[in-house]
Amino acid sequence: MRNNIFHLGKSGESTMYHCSSPGFDVLTLVNAYGGRGFQCKTVGELRTQLQSAVESNCGITLLEIPVDTNSDKLSREISMLNLFIQMKNGKQGAIEAWDLAVAG
Repeated sequence: MRNNIFHLGKSGESTMYHCSSPGFDVLTLVNAYGGRGFQCKTVGELRTQLQSAVESNCGITLLEIPVDTNSDKLSREISMLNLFIQMKNGKQGAIEAWDLAVAG
């Protein structure tokens, strides 16, 4: 899945990200195969849909949770994943930043 859907680790436009169309609708795909898919826009919706998924226990449930991808709002884990990807992609300054981050 392209990270234009999930944004997990999205850290550039390297060829590693070019694997699906920006118009790809993962929720429709999950529904087509008999699963349940929802886009949760609030914490309340997420709680409700998680509870529903646990109670129904009937196959795959995909909960899409759109998030702000600005780096100053990401968790440390996602920030480190992005930095790792930047380093592997050869982004200027990323190798030094990675070395500093993992040295501490």
